[in-house]
Amino acid sequence: MRGKNNYFEALKVFACVAVIAIHATGSLVVDKNLSFTTNWWGAIVYNSIGRWAVPIFIMISGALLLEKERKLNLKKRLIRIIIPMVFWGIFYYLFNLYSMGYIHTFSIYDMVSELLLGTTSYHMWYLYMLFGLYLSLPIIKIFINSASKNDIEYFIVICFVISGILPLITKFLGVDVNLKVTIFGWEVGYFVLGYYLNNYCLNKVLENIIYLIGFLSIFVTIFGTTELYKSGGLDQFFLSSGSITCILMSMAVFILSKNFFNKKDDIFEMISNNTFGIYLIHPFFLTIIKMNVFGVDLSNITGNTIIDIPIVIFLAFMGSCLISIIFRKIKYLKRVVS
Repeated sequence: MRGKNNYFEALKVFACVAVIAIHATGSLVVDKNLSFTTNWWGAIVYNSIGRWAVPIFIMISGALLLEKERKLNLKKRLIRIIIPMVFWGIFYYLFNLYSMGYIHTFSIYDMVSELLLGTTSYHMWYLYMLFGLYLSLPIIKIFINSASKNDIEYFIVICFVISGILPLITKFLGVDVNLKVTIFGWEVGYFVLGYYLNNYCLNKVLENIIYLIGFLSIFVTIFGTTELYKSGGLDQFFLSSGSITCILMSMAVFILSKNFFNKKDDIFEMISNNTFGIYLIHPFFLTIIKMNVFGVDLSNITGNTIIDIPIVIFLAFMGSCLISIIFRKIKYLKRVVS
């Protein structure tokens, strides 16, 4: 059985695993004591490979919400973001204080400040970014509903030239191109790109080129980040969501899934219903895993990151999925994970 958007379910699951990989390796790639060791290389590889995760989430949102026949209920969308934003913001503010031994420093003022800034946890920024996209959704839909295919292509190209190409020129050629048009940010670019790739088919030659360049972008990200690291620590240039390598990887993953994972799959469907919850919950499990609460450091079972990182990803993914499933069965908790 084929369905137009069945591949979204697989994409959400893949992206969830990838984002956990990024966060599971984050502390390792910045650890100068590990620099250029086998364990550091393992962390860099896993971290780089997963960098398309957030763009894929944005592209799926754009593909779904920008459909011309889909009615927009902006109030409902914003409330669905605000509830988990506040709930998990408070949870992580308190949990982080507790896990670091600073619960005695609790402050209502600090908590509210961090809630407003979106800094209660390293992953919460995504909800604030999504909130901003939702606010701009009525305007973007007006453009999509009246735009031709060429208009949409022009918009996407401008977005990624500004976020991906111009910084590349500045970084490596030393030419500062002073062109800043905030409406063409990478976030909006991915949002519209998701709609475009879902509704328009590329020819096979172009798809194969994107696959190849996307695959090569993984190696550029790994070795480019490594070279920049030699200059004084981690440089996020190739790891940022707006980088040209991340753009190409994201396009390749999206098209690949559209072409090869569009059959209905009950397992993907079940897990995909919980990916928002998994995203929100997984930092809790990553912290628990590293706290030795079970009497063993589950993040360092073998001492080899090539083996240990997949174990951590699996444990965090499964634990988060289980909690999300439970929350979705409880009336008042369902709204904080869906």
